[in-house]
Amino acid sequence: FAPFYLCNLNMSDPKVKKALKDLALPIKPAVTKTALLLADSMRKANNEAAKNDARKELSATYQEKDVVWEGGVMPLLAGVLGQAKDKLMLEALSLCFALALENCESNVKAVEKTEVAKSLVELSGNGSLIVQSFCSLAVSYMCKLGSSESRRKFIAAGAVRSLTTIISSTDSDELLSKQGVNKQIPYQSGQRQAAAIAALNAMLVEEEARELARSVGTIQHVVGLLQDSQNDVHKLEEGVGAALEIVKRPSNREEFCQAGGVEAVLTLVAHDSPLVRQRAAACLKEAARSQELRRVLFAANAVNGLVALCAGHDDDRTHVEVAGALLELSNECSGKVAMLHYQAAPVLTKLIKGDRLKDAEEHVIENVLAAIGFMCAYPEQNRKQEIIRLSSTGYVLLQDEVGKADVMDSIVALCEHKSFKVKNQAAAALAALCLLHSSNSRDAGRAGAAGTLLKLLLDFEEEVIQANVMKAMLSILVAFPPNATALKRIGAPAQLFRIRRESSSSLIRSLSELVAEQLGCCSAVDEEGNSQVMSYITLRSAYEEQAASPPDSLSRYIASLKACRTAIRDVIARDDNVMRWWMIAWHDLSSFRLANEGTSGGARGSVRRRSDLADLQETLDELEHIHAKFSILSFCDVLYMAASSALERMGLTPLAVVYGKLDSTEEQREGDAMAAACPDFEGPEFEEIGAVKHDVGAEDGGEPNEGEEQGEAESAEEAMAKKEERQIPKAQLAIRLERMELTHREQVVLVGMYMAMKANDGQSVSVPVSNVFLRSFINGQKEFDAAKQADFRASPACLAFMSSLHLKDEIARLAYDNDLFLFVAKDLMAKLFALGATFHPREGIYV
Repeated sequence: FAPFYLCNLNMSDPKVKKALKDLALPIKPAVTKTALLLADSMRKANNEAAKNDARKELSATYQEKDVVWEGGVMPLLAGVLGQAKDKLMLEALSLCFALALENCESNVKAVEKTEVAKSLVELSGNGSLIVQSFCSLAVSYMCKLGSSESRRKFIAAGAVRSLTTIISSTDSDELLSKQGVNKQIPYQSGQRQAAAIAALNAMLVEEEARELARSVGTIQHVVGLLQDSQNDVHKLEEGVGAALEIVKRPSNREEFCQAGGVEAVLTLVAHDSPLVRQRAAACLKEAARSQELRRVLFAANAVNGLVALCAGHDDDRTHVEVAGALLELSNECSGKVAMLHYQAAPVLTKLIKGDRLKDAEEHVIENVLAAIGFMCAYPEQNRKQEIIRLSSTGYVLLQDEVGKADVMDSIVALCEHKSFKVKNQAAAALAALCLLHSSNSRDAGRAGAAGTLLKLLLDFEEEVIQANVMKAMLSILVAFPPNATALKRIGAPAQLFRIRRESSSSLIRSLSELVAEQLGCCSAVDEEGNSQVMSYITLRSAYEEQAASPPDSLSRYIASLKACRTAIRDVIARDDNVMRWWMIAWHDLSSFRLANEGTSGGARGSVRRRSDLADLQETLDELEHIHAKFSILSFCDVLYMAASSALERMGLTPLAVVYGKLDSTEEQREGDAMAAACPDFEGPEFEEIGAVKHDVGAEDGGEPNEGEEQGEAESAEEAMAKKEERQIPKAQLAIRLERMELTHREQVVLVGMYMAMKANDGQSVSVPVSNVFLRSFINGQKEFDAAKQADFRASPACLAFMSSLHLKDEIARLAYDNDLFLFVAKDLMAKLFALGATFHPREGIYV
């Protein structure tokens, strides 16, 4: 019998029959000996190939007469493992079962349908350290080689908790002497912990396991394992792998950082093991995806460690993770400063230059290009959106560093890479690098960027790549005008006008028009296109000249502008004759007269007094009808809002309308209408509303109109004096908060603080500021009594602002996480005070 197991197993051998019967239930005394012999056939094999052959034979189906052993020995091992009670028998069985599963997918499949998951989880809590070790090892093999369904069985059986218990325990000398001794199965201190962390690493790929890791304390113990300098390489590789899986769940990241995970992982980026370094960099990348945790990474000097890791090693997978972490960190100004200080630009650019570029992996190139683009652009980038966001300027110092690296030829060449993602990121990187940077734009032109970008524009119809290409064109044209010659020579204007006519994307139409305008070209492809562009040019230039004076002091409610613009767009969207809306605006502009006594007519709604409108009279009547619905606005506001919307419908850039100008035939109206009636809006207003003049009063509703309360008891002069004395313009939260450059989260916290203090007005000064308003807002204001609900109705702009769809996720998160609310509030107040704010707890916040 023994020689059968010590050589390669042969299921046709008659001795197999005896082995199968020994392992069949009910349990027999020969089980221990049989399990050890099976284990010896694998662990004492001469080479790895012999071991694999021995393992595969264990799951081969055997048949004798009418009896069939489907899956061979493996299901029998699983069955007896769940029934055995004897310590020595369990140690032999767990050893045999773990060795049989190692690197053998067929054996794993043979036992997946059994109830072995429950048995292994129960045995991982057995008193024997040897049983714990090999049962945990068997779990790791089944989770690595098995199906997602198999992993979920282990999770449902409580494997995450039991494995966490093992990694949190220690092997004392006393415990080893009692539970770790078996002459035939040696055990070393820490062996079970290494097996358990390997099993956790394999199991945490499932979202259910990541969620449980927080509740059962896995995160703290995994971090503790990483902090132990006595761990061997294998244990560290599995430990940092488990940490990586944990931080892939956003809700785990903060606890991971609080437990010291960032510092522990940073010590591993210089480890000798390539796998440890790679997984450590990936952990930092996942942590950097959370904006609130980036400051923790900066405080731990993560940028320095990542740059040093990238510079010191040639492993492609490590470079992918390092570049991914740096592109996330480059979204913060602190990150850009750190990258400049630690020379990140020269290190990253080396990965896409010369011979390195030929052998570079696609993901390395993509992440490096994205990191370069992100670090040179100011606004925070959205990786999922994939369209580069540019502000009025780039980060010049980093643009200089990349330019000095002489990498522009490579970036232009990468616009012709076989990968779509690489091409897209190369165009985005060019847009950021060349933004208002003459030398980079010159070098890009010399590298043939004009022809390469135009070819890329014509080869793809996807909005994301066309947008990045045209932004790159704008950058190289604005910063270095001679590039226009090359684009004109290869026929770029005609192609741009064709794209403007045919594209269904308003963004692409607008960008193509801007590039063409930068080239100094006007469409002549057809009469309609030419008339539309000329209409835009003539109307815009005349309007900008006549409306250049600042708006009148009367405040305008942005919410009313939003509602009016929506109504106008609905009308224009159904109109086949869009041209009539800008034509009536042109008639208004043409009434402008310059006389000795001053000016008259012009962009003040004077068209209503004209008698030569003919067919445009119907358009004027429609505008009057719309104006009647939004009487707080002047007629000229409605008129040029319609003209701007008409231009936008044509695919052209809207007018930058200066709202707040009074009609030439109307007296100045007071803007005392409440914003409570305004509809919800979905985000920051378009540029055409950006010129509105507004300030912040004591509250968003403003002071009551004392002049109207006194009525006829006061003279007109007294009423005017009071009006001038109390001229506190109304607040428009969306624009005001955007101008302060607050993030959406900071905006929500600021309004939440204000309303929480407002709701607590009249109580003790010791009442703390919290997220109570946000929570009540989510719950329908049930937490406040009727008296306090009046405070909410008295702040309609706050309520309208908090109802915005683009703030929904932030409000929900902050409403149920007071710690996060207070964390953001602390930094926000420091930021506001730095901007010159004064703070009055009883009166609110003045900015």
